[in-house]
Parts: sequence; structure tokens; C-alpha cells
Amino acid sequence: MKRYSYTPRRNGRPLARSSASPQGAILPLVVPVALVLTVIIAVGLLTRGGGGLSAVSCQNPPCDRALALGASSVPTVKAANAQPTPVRSPYPVPTISGLSAVVLEEPCGEQLHAFNENTRYPPASLAKLMTALVAANHADLNDIITSPLDGVVFSQETDGTVMGIELGQKLSLRDLLYGLLLRSGNDAALVIAQYVGGSEEGFVQMMNDEAELLGLENTRFTNPHGLDDPRMFVSAHDIAIIGHEVLKQPALAEIVRATSYTPDWDKGELENINLFLTNYPGAIGLKTGFTPTANQTIVAAATRDGRTLLVSVLHSIDEYVDASLLLDWAFDNTTSACGRTN
Repeated sequence: MKRYSYTPRRNGRPLARSSASPQGAILPLVVPVALVLTVIIAVGLLTRGGGGLSAVSCQNPPCDRALALGASSVPTVKAANAQPTPVRSPYPVPTISGLSAVVLEEPCGEQLHAFNENTRYPPASLAKLMTALVAANHADLNDIITSPLDGVVFSQETDGTVMGIELGQKLSLRDLLYGLLLRSGNDAALVIAQYVGGSEEGFVQMMNDEAELLGLENTRFTNPHGLDDPRMFVSAHDIAIIGHEVLKQPALAEIVRATSYTPDWDKGELENINLFLTNYPGAIGLKTGFTPTANQTIVAAATRDGRTLLVSVLHSIDEYVDASLLLDWAFDNTTSACGRTN
């Protein structure tokens, strides 16, 4: 509320003229004039830098120079002697809906931004990034694999996404990886796991061994597809590192940036369900996920002006918006952390 002030008018009659001598009439004027003259003289001494007062209160060269310029320079003197005030960036890190996030620079993997990066959350289908990484590290992508399961039946049992593999169908590991990463096929994850690891349990152990080799301290897998399990978790930092490792492998990097692919079968083309690829300029992957427990999750990467950045977001309400906001901020407000352009 704005406050107003006012000066009340004097009440009563005007002061009567004195009938005393002229000296008595002049005396009331002498005192105010003397006070005014005293103030003027004091201000003059201060502005000219003379007198003991200014010498005591101003003893450094910046202050001396300021006083030489006159009284108007006094605020500058105070600013020169004060501690510098940190300047806030006009473009702060955006607020997102996700509960944890990391932004990395590629190809070196240097961290540009992070919050709650070591907190453990369910990965949902981001687990498939590790499935793909382990498979590529331990098998030939041209290997032909016979499916031991029916994808449609598995989807009905789990209410999960599938590639659509039929029981006894033969597909290459490359085809299965496209189905794994483009369609988020849970059936493809299980077929890959049983072939590469000898069993689902054996493959999961390989996934956890790989996490240990990468130094991931907040990651544990219990299945190759990412369906909810209270014992399975990742952190934003760890899943970003897994995405970073995927991009280092040319064959996997090619898969995660593909918008479509046709396996060697008669069922037609697979469309990538990762809408980030077609909605964010320069997007090159990688993977999204969702379960009721994990909420929305994403590892995304994009290139701009010779740089490649990767972002991970866990437990998000809108994975695409969150990833886009963080990437835009990082591209616009950071410089390359890798020492060179990509």
C-alpha cells in the first residue's frame, strides 16, 4: 500500500509584529542565516577534499580520485570499495518435470549439468539400451537367431510393447536390435537375452557385469526389457553413461537414430516410436520408456553447430519437453567441454 504524508497547516492567528527595537526584529533572522552559511562552508570543505575529516575517511587511491571529482562521485567510491556482486546468468537452467537429469557433452562424456543425478529410479525401457550394448559386445550382429517365444502371447501376458516375433521365426541379431530399440520390443529383448546369455538370468548377470565395468554405482538390472521390478533401478548419471557408450558404437548409433527399418520378414516396416527423433531439430536418438512406476523416462541426443549433447531424464511427466528444454539450454549457454568440436 502506498503511503502519503502531508504537513498540517498551522492553527491560530498569525504571529504579531513586535513593537520592540529593530535589533530585536533582526535577531530571529540571524540564527537561520548562520546555520545555512555553516552548512555551505562544511559542504565546500568536503567536496574540495580539504580538512581532516576527508583525510581520515578516505585513504586509498580510488577514493582520492573520486573525491577530486566532487561530491557526485561518492556513490562510485562506495561501489569501488565494496565486494563485487556475482552476476546471475540471464538464462538459468530451465525447470523440468523430471525428478533427475544429466546433460553430457559428446564424444568425451563430460558432464555439463546434473541434478539428483545419483538418485535411483526405475528405468522402464531405458534398460534396453544396456541390453543392446551387451548384445553388441558379445555377439555378431549378423548371427541368425530362432525365436523361442511368441511376441503376441508375451504382450498379452505383460501388456507391454513387442516387435511382433513369432515362435520359431528366424531373424538376425541386427533385425532384433532394431525391433528392440525402434519398437521397444520386449519380445526382442527376451530372444536376444536367451541367445547371447544362454538364459534370461545369465544375460541379466552380463548386464550387471557391464554396469560394474563402467563404474555405475547406482544401477541394477533384473530383466532385459525394463518392465517394473522393485529390485531394478538406475540413476540419471548411470543411464546417461550407458547412452554415451551406445553412441560410441557405430552400429548401435545408426540404429537409435533410424526413424524406420524393415527386417528380413514379411510383416513390413518398423516405425520408431521415439517421437523425439522427428520433433527435435538435429536429434540422433536414443530411447524413451514408460511404466506406471517409472513414469516417463528418456535418453536423448542431438547435434547442433558441430556439437553433440546427450541428456537423460528420469521420472518425468513430459519426457520430450524436458529433454528439449535441457538441450536447448545447454546448446545456447555452454561451450564445448571436450576441447574440440565433434
